[in-house]
Amino acid sequence: MNNLITFYNGGMVHPDGYTMDGILAENDYWLEVKHTYIQWLFPLKQPSAAVPGSPIISELEVELFRADIKLKSKLTLSFKRMLKFYGFNLAVDSHNHPIVVKGPNFDTRKSDWLTPHNHNFKRISRCSVSEHLRQVKGNT
Repeated sequence: MNNLITFYNGGMVHPDGYTMDGILAENDYWLEVKHTYIQWLFPLKQPSAAVPGSPIISELEVELFRADIKLKSKLTLSFKRMLKFYGFNLAVDSHNHPIVVKGPNFDTRKSDWLTPHNHNFKRISRCSVSEHLRQVKGNT
């Protein structure tokens, strides 16, 4: 098993010295200028070309995220933090399904990322296709 689960549980520090809770507590400017944390918050099944050595999520980790309420909660916190960074919130629809909606800070946040060829599009893609986020049920 890679260091992903340990990192999510707060027991390992990111190679650049970041902790899970530390990343989630950072301000929007920090999240914008740093580029090596997103692979840890939302790892994929394939290696990162941008940040070699970042964790890769396996089926075992996906199952651990599905089964462990603490991991689900941390994943949800990660997703909500990134949504806030982009100016969105996580809400529920009339059927109690999670949905992403514009947040009160959308108009101010969109100017930092909603521009052609912005590097944040890759981050957004990573968050939305992340295997554990896509497959973990009940993570609102």
